Amino acid sequence: MKKQKKRKEKLEKEKEKEAKKLEKSVKKAGKEQKRAEKALKKEQKLKANYKKSQDKLAKAQNKYEKLKKRGKLSPVDDSKWLEKIEKLTKKAEKAKRKL
Repeated sequence: MKKQKKRKEKLEKEKEKEAKKLEKSVKKAGKEQKRAEKALKKEQKLKANYKKSQDKLAKAQNKYEKLKKRGKLSPVDDSKWLEKIEKLTKKAEKAKRKL
């Protein structure tokens, strides 16, 4: 009688231990999945920022060239546009480095 009770208790303890082990591994897998999703999201955001900075730079350069061709840029405006393009170029390079 006592032996059966001890066996039952031992089996229950083993089941509990196995359940805890399984729960721990499930939790670990969930954390790894979240980490992977976070990394993917970060990479997608970096790519989007790079594309956005490239688009802004191209748009600014096109507008500058168009205004320059028409002769509608004063020397002050010309220097402002060049500064703006330089700033956008730096932002694009920074975004590229982060990739």
